Amino acid sequence: MMRASRAFLPVLLLASLVFTGCGDDGDENQESTDPIVGVLELPISYRYEASAPSDAVAIEIAPANLRVDGHTILELDNGKVPESSVGGAPPTITELRSALEGGPARRVATLRILGSTPWRTTMLVLSTLKETRVAEASFMVRQGTGTEIGYLNLTNWEIREELDEFHEPPATHLRSWDEIGDIWEEMYTACRAGPYVDCSFKAPNIAEGGNMHMELFARGNAVKIDLHRFGAPEPEGPAPAVDTFLDGIGPAEGDEEVELPPATHAAFTWRYQATTPQADAENVVANTMRPLCGSQPCGALVEAEAQTPTMRVLSFIGSAFPNGTDEPYLMFQIPPS
Repeated sequence: MMRASRAFLPVLLLASLVFTGCGDDGDENQESTDPIVGVLELPISYRYEASAPSDAVAIEIAPANLRVDGHTILELDNGKVPESSVGGAPPTITELRSALEGGPARRVATLRILGSTPWRTTMLVLSTLKETRVAEASFMVRQGTGTEIGYLNLTNWEIREELDEFHEPPATHLRSWDEIGDIWEEMYTACRAGPYVDCSFKAPNIAEGGNMHMELFARGNAVKIDLHRFGAPEPEGPAPAVDTFLDGIGPAEGDEEVELPPATHAAFTWRYQATTPQADAENVVANTMRPLCGSQPCGALVEAEAQTPTMRVLSFIGSAFPNGTDEPYLMFQIPPS
């Protein structure tokens, strides 16, 4: 009997080792639920709420993967969504749509997105949220240049594929073109106080009537606020003649003064660094927009090229409509791949 027991011991030991080994492998293969994007990798924004929304679905985007509630649902190619995973009109991400429709219904999503993520990826995520009835998007951002997390909340927004036409926001956020005449000079002066590329000077004659189409556009290393007149007949006749020479220097003999049509467009362009000023520096984008949107809500089209880093666009939104201003109505366009 003693010999039989001793003979059985190696068998028990072997079984114990096999069982223990299998358990360890399972632990190693289990996906970590720790955040895959660090605080310093988040976009900077001067518009934010300090507290997180409740009962929100958590979406994370890193260069290699897209996660929902801590679980990877799609592998990415340096932040890009494989075209094989994009479908529908408007386009959505198939795997994300399945995850959202297969889980509990929620109206809010938090988005923890690496700042360098291509803008097209972010737009495909927003499009998927809208199509699955997730009405509010809350981007996790850095509160200014600090290290505290804030939430850039979007509750008034729409999204569609890129179209070459003016978007008209709701009447509550629609501004009249006639407003530009009284504030143009102030906007021009504020624009030139930072790292500007070009600031439209006030035209000597401004078209009357119509509404204002506002666009926030990011491309390469620059960001631009474009203001266009629309919804009114084209102005008739040229503007009064204006001098085209420098102060104190008369025109060359034989030169004629240039007659310009009434202005229907104004633009203010900066290097992207203007959207993330240091704490002791002026927010020139906010100062430029304040005469127009500081005390009244505005609606704006938001557009960027597919490869534009997401942080550039979100920081631009946060600087144009910082804390203390009414929430804008934002109209997003999905750039082509």
